[in-house]
Order: sequence, then structure tokens, then C-alpha cells
Amino acid sequence: MIEVAIVGAGQIGSRHLQALAQLGRDARVSVVDPVAESLATARGRFEEIDSSDQIGGLAMYASVEDLPPKLDVAIVATSANVRLQVVQELLRAASVSHLVLEKVLVQRTTDLDELSSLVATVPGGVWVNCPRRMFPVYQELRDLLAAKAPLELTVEGGPWGIGCNGIHFLDLAAFLAADRLVSVDVSQIDADVHEAKRPGIKELTGTLVADFEGATRVSMTAQQDAARPLVVAIRSHDGDVEVKVHEGERRLEYLSDSPAGVVKEHAIEFPYQSALTHRVVQDLCATGRCELTPLAESISLHRPLLRALHELFAQLDPDHQLDYVPVT
Repeated sequence: MIEVAIVGAGQIGSRHLQALAQLGRDARVSVVDPVAESLATARGRFEEIDSSDQIGGLAMYASVEDLPPKLDVAIVATSANVRLQVVQELLRAASVSHLVLEKVLVQRTTDLDELSSLVATVPGGVWVNCPRRMFPVYQELRDLLAAKAPLELTVEGGPWGIGCNGIHFLDLAAFLAADRLVSVDVSQIDADVHEAKRPGIKELTGTLVADFEGATRVSMTAQQDAARPLVVAIRSHDGDVEVKVHEGERRLEYLSDSPAGVVKEHAIEFPYQSALTHRVVQDLCATGRCELTPLAESISLHRPLLRALHELFAQLDPDHQLDYVPVT
């Protein structure tokens, strides 16, 4: 029997649970959240999945202390401000073979080092849920762009959340170009800071630019116009490959310099989290590896981002100097 746990039954945690409903009778899933309403919502979403009656068992707990003593896979889907503490409590309460963490990992660069040290004893490794690495369209583009780095990535849309979601596109660039992030420039971020849906979390608009060691560059822009869907443009350094991934519309355009512009376009698969997590668990249990980002690589992307955002928030609000970055 595969033992899986989800710690944090909020929006993303409940979507992980929906996917795990598809694991089958040889798996048992435990969900932990101190908020009874969150557990109830997660159970309701679990029951929406047609195959949910095929799972070996489902248990809901208010504390990690109630979890089974041995877990094959644990997924920590809490907010970033408590993630380090939750991982500490989880590893004290149970023996975990494989660990999957949500992003943003933490809110302080110093916590990255503590997290890395803390999970060093997890035998099967630690992975970070930046799932675009699992999307067929980006896997195909990685193969197409092999040996064509450096790349130019441009991410544009409405207020999609650079602070909380920018790490996804830094991760995507690292995946496509096999390159190391060296700097993050936030000088073009707007001065206005916006309140996010979650209390205490801030969001940003404007443009963030990131440079990689091999000259790959990512420019991501979030505008106030909510009507603008998210588009990811990718161009190889020689210009041989230029595409636009319309994520919201689930279509891909291949571009050219011809007057017509678009060479061809087609629909793409863009899976939800509820169609991914069971694959991660199956891969980890079968092979010890998965398609998500290894922790060490993700930390190397988080560190420049958190450092730049911390300096930015200090500049934007000098009267309230925070020792953390209010993103999750």
C-alpha cells in the first residue's frame, strides 16, 4: 500500500487531492489541515472525481502528528510563510521517502539554506512543483530548442502575479535552456503594490527581467488590464525557432519573418494540477524520480528572485521594512 500525505488542503492542496483520487486501490491518502472547512472543501473536490471510489483509503487530520509513521510521498501545499515550519513538523512526525514542495518555497533567502539542510536526510529526494516541465508543449519545445540557446522568453498578460508566479517562468527558462539564473532586475516594476487574495500577501505589476549565465533572458510583464490573456513568446538566438504559447487559450503559434507572420498554429494540451500529481507520485514510487524541478535547482532560481524582491519591497515601502518577501 502506497502511503501519500498532503499537508495543506487549500486551493492547490485540494487539486493535488483530486489527482491522487486516480492512484487506485494500492494507495492511501492522508490530508492535513488545521482548518476543518478546508478539509471539508478538499473532500468535496475529491468526491467530484469519478474514480475517487477506487482509492484504497482517505483520511483527514488536523495535525501532522496524526499521520502514518511512514510515508512514501508527502506533498507540502501550505503557504510560503509557514512552509519551513511545516516541513520541520512533518519530518519529526513521520519518515518521508519522497517530498514535494509547493512554490514559492519560502519568504526569506536565509530560509532556503535552512530548508536545504533540513531535508537533506529525505532519502528519495525533494522536488518543487513547477509543473510546466510536465506539459507536453514545453517538453516538445525543449527538444526543438536543444542546442539553440541562448533563448529569449517574453511573458505578457494581465495582472497574473509576478511576485507569486514569476518563479514558474524562471523555472521554465531554466528547463528550456538548461541554464543557470544569475540576476533578476526589478527596476521596471510599478511603484503600486497590490493586495493579493490571501491576507498579508502582496502582488506586483510592471516588468521583471532575468538573465541567465549563457545569455538566455526572460522578460515578464503583468499589466493592470485583466482582459489580457497570458502569452509566452520564445525565440532562439539564431531566429530559427520563434513560437507563441497562448496559455489561456491553449494554442501554439509557430512564427516566421514572412508577411503572413504565422506559419502554423494548433491546439495544445495544458493540464490542470488535478491531472498531474498522481503521475508524480507514480513516477517517484516506481523510479525514484519525477519530471518536477529538483530542490537544489529550484533554490538556485528562488535565491536571486527573493533577494531582488526583498530589496524592491524595501524601496517601495521604506516605512515598513520587512525581513521577508510577502509572496506565496
